[in-house]
Amino acid sequence: MSNEYLNEQKYQQSNKKVKMVALIILLVGILIGGSLIITGAVKMSTVGEAETEDVRTEEDIQTEIDALNDELVPLKAKQNTEFRENGFSEEYYRIENEIKKKNTKISDLNDELWKMESGYNDTRNNVDKAKYVPFIIFGAFIIISSGMISGFVFIISKRREILAYTTQQVLPVAQEGAGKMAHTAGAFAREIAKGAKEGWEGTGNNNQQ
Repeated sequence: MSNEYLNEQKYQQSNKKVKMVALIILLVGILIGGSLIITGAVKMSTVGEAETEDVRTEEDIQTEIDALNDELVPLKAKQNTEFRENGFSEEYYRIENEIKKKNTKISDLNDELWKMESGYNDTRNNVDKAKYVPFIIFGAFIIISSGMISGFVFIISKRREILAYTTQQVLPVAQEGAGKMAHTAGAFAREIAKGAKEGWEGTGNNNQQ
């Protein structure tokens, strides 16, 4: 009895360790997978935030373009006057540089206006967000995988209970079947014995005659 008790005690200790391993696998999977999912979600939520801090409407951009075009008119006139009076003077090139800067600014603003009208910024933000989708997918995969592995290990720790439950389901049916078979076999044996007895008695009577 003492050996059986010690064996049972060792089984219970080992069973607790198996359950603990299943729990650790599940918790580690949730921790790692959850961290990846949260990281991906946070990164996706911050895409485009820098651009929205100083949001300008299409009307604001167009107003600035118009103002720069208005500033170019007197500058070009001044440059023409300078050319007629002094040719390609230092003042002429200074005005030329100022005109180029304003034209470059207008070009940048037109490009920004086109991006807003065409939805380019939204498309770019969606592309940037897509970079972080693998974080969420891989995190979910880790959680699901750890849950499956943890469940498998936990089932191993419950094999004795599962086997006992299965046996309890099957045993009554087997016992009932065995009883019916024994009853049938007994009846069959009685019929054979009865037939043999009648045949023997008949044979004995014939011999007497």
